[in-house]
Amino acid sequence: MKDMEEEQSFFHLIEYLESYLLELGLELQRDPDDLFLQGKIKGIQHALKYIRMHEHARKGGHYIDVEID
Repeated sequence: MKDMEEEQSFFHLIEYLESYLLELGLELQRDPDDLFLQGKIKGIQHALKYIRMHEHARKGGHYIDVEID
């Protein structure tokens, strides 16, 4: 039961971040020189990468440690 809830949480988080990324992309089209938006997009892309890595490792029975400095 816990694994199913955790998987759904990852799915919802990924879905939310992907939709937010699309929204930010549309904003960036209106103002391509906005460095703040560019930074937000880069941060969301990194978050998605780490979440997907964690989910992939979890499905394989492994865990990863991510150190953010």
